[in-house]
Amino acid sequence: MGIESLVTLSTGEKAGNPRWFESEQERRRRKQQKLSRKEKKGLGGLSNTGSGRESE
Repeated sequence: MGIESLVTLSTGEKAGNPRWFESEQERRRRKQQKLSRKEKKGLGGLSNTGSGRESE
């Protein structure tokens, strides 16, 4: 499916269709998968559970 040849010259010679898009798409998919599995880093070890002060 898709384009078989990018250009057909007047001599009948055909120039191939570069397939870089498919390989780039696969590479990006794998990087996104790897990124989504990573654990989100915190804010320099600070907790998000309180204001840092004891209540009075």
